[in-house]
Amino acid sequence: RDAASVLAVDEVVVEPRSAAWAIAEPLADRIALATPRLSRLRDGAFETRLRSSTGDALPTVRSSALVLAAGASNDTLRSELGLKPSQQIRPLRMVLATGPSLPPLFAHFVDAGRTQLTITPLSNATPTTWQIGGEVAERGASRSPAETIELTRRELSRAMPSLDVHRLAFFTYEAPRAEGRTRGGKRPASEVVLADGNVFTAWPTKLVLAPRVAERIVALVSQFGASAEPGSVGSALLPTPPLADPPS
Repeated sequence: RDAASVLAVDEVVVEPRSAAWAIAEPLADRIALATPRLSRLRDGAFETRLRSSTGDALPTVRSSALVLAAGASNDTLRSELGLKPSQQIRPLRMVLATGPSLPPLFAHFVDAGRTQLTITPLSNATPTTWQIGGEVAERGASRSPAETIELTRRELSRAMPSLDVHRLAFFTYEAPRAEGRTRGGKRPASEVVLADGNVFTAWPTKLVLAPRVAERIVALVSQFGASAEPGSVGSALLPTPPLADPPS
């Protein structure tokens, strides 16, 4: 086997939790944690009835267009509106590796044109914890946690022979991905935005494509006189949803 090459790439890395906070913080009065009940009115507009986590009924929200961006819950909402299912769920088993000897590392290990490992450190984790995806996580979707961990150990040893993988602790978690449906169930080549009249359903496919989804949605809803700048939905009964903690 030929010697491997190590390349340093000037690539932007986005930490999802920090990115979510940067988007949500200035819009806190427009983001609410509630259970929606959707219904279509005779004039084609929508009425969204909200209930708080304690079951309190809240004022309804009327809109001329509706955007569904609820990930795996998109099809549930589409069903409430009488629309056909249009998503697929692709399984994934991510791996966490932790140990005092691990340095903070952002890396891809590519072999035969396939990314065997994608390594990103969890922010503020002590000791350093690597989140590992790539081919091992894809193959791990059909394997047990123990089999996935063994596969990851082998690939790490192959990529970094000097790393003592037996001194590391490993864990796995399932991370199913909700996407727009494709033939054969393969990952969509790009983002997916469906337009059913004045109902728009969005699956970004990948985080990096989320800005493109937003641009498309803004252009689509404007055709129905809907504003891309919604008013406040604040209420003493509606808490702002907290940011999810990273897996640990």
